[in-house]
Amino acid sequence: MHVLINIAGGTLFFLFCLTALPFSCHAGEGNDLNGITTRPLWRVDGFIPKSNSTIGKNEILSYQGRSLDMVENAITFDGRSCSPIIIKRYQADTARYLSQQLHIHPKDAEYHSPTLEVIKTNCHIEGFDEFVRLNDRRLLVPVGEVVLVFLPIVNY
Repeated sequence: MHVLINIAGGTLFFLFCLTALPFSCHAGEGNDLNGITTRPLWRVDGFIPKSNSTIGKNEILSYQGRSLDMVENAITFDGRSCSPIIIKRYQADTARYLSQQLHIHPKDAEYHSPTLEVIKTNCHIEGFDEFVRLNDRRLLVPVGEVVLVFLPIVNY
């Protein structure tokens, strides 16, 4: 059994910002580069190894603290951006989606709701073509042999 590993280890504020299409997440100050903000709204807080994972601890830890921002028509992760993006959302059965699509177990994600929200985009950044928003505001993004767990860092 795989266990969710908390990388950041601090208390982070929760943000609920993926409730409407398109995204509308504007908080705090940030730089704007052609409509893409550089103000992060989420950070990598942990990871869940996929069932077939052989990735090393150092590689996994290299994701620690990487930032993510989403605005109405763009995603920016770790300095890379997709813009403009098209967003589609749907609800999926938690156990089925996590096991068949992400290759993890709901217990590994410490998530007990029967459904989750799948977000599909046309973003070319690995993991952001299809990712998950849980009811507790975490994001699960599959990158290579792990699923990155993002916690919101802004509270408003």
